[in-house]
This record gives sequence, C-alpha cells and structure tokens, in this order.
Amino acid sequence: MDTAVSSTPDESGSSTTHVVDRLLRAMERGDVEAVRACYSPDVLIWHNSNNQAEPLGENFERLAAVFARWTDLSYGDIRRVEGPGVVAQQHTLRGCGPDGAEFEVHIAMFVRLGADGRIVRVDEYLESSQLPQFL
Repeated sequence: MDTAVSSTPDESGSSTTHVVDRLLRAMERGDVEAVRACYSPDVLIWHNSNNQAEPLGENFERLAAVFARWTDLSYGDIRRVEGPGVVAQQHTLRGCGPDGAEFEVHIAMFVRLGADGRIVRVDEYLESSQLPQFL
C-alpha cells in the first residue's frame, strides 16, 4: 500500500486523498452542498459513538445541527495512509461549541471511494466525551 503523509490537506492533488481534502474544506466552511458533492448518493457514514451507519439524509440532519451550533471548525494534525480507493486518516478537529468554548477532538476515519471517485463509506472513530454537547 502506498502511503501519503500530510500535515495539511492539499486540494491540488489528483490522488485518492483529493476527495477527502475537498470534504474537510467543505466541512470547515459548513458547506452542505460541497459535502454532498463528495459523497455517493448511497454513502453510509458509521460512527463508533452509536455503532450505527447513517445514510446520506440522516447524516445531513446531523451536519445541519453541527454547522448551526459549532463555529470556527478546522482540521489539523492530519496523518494519512492511502491505497487504491481507500484513505485511513487521523486528525484533530478544533472549533467552538455553542457556548463559545473551544474544543478539540481526535478522530480516526476510514474512507472508501467508489468507481466514480466519490465517497461510498466512512467509518469514523472518536472519543465522544471530547465533543461539546450539541444535540
């Protein structure tokens, strides 16, 4: 498996990580339509916090709540391993919660891409106690 290690995402690349970079930038901006463009219509997003895989519609409900209440989102400390159609990534998500308090959460995610280059599956692992309460 080829590896690509990055400390900051690079939207200019054409590798498997390009779509993951676009996803992170869209999340930072709170741009739901740009997030949607990264996902296949039948994408499943699994979270370890509830052991459930969400289809696109459910995930967008969650994202709308996140974008409405969290501000100044940024992804950093990015470490990746890349292979054909897959990316394993660790990163730190930082932002401000509804009360204005800053937060930091460490996340690992595994992303699988379909033949069209869009994301078909995300498995996300995080310590939910690090997140501000938002729902």
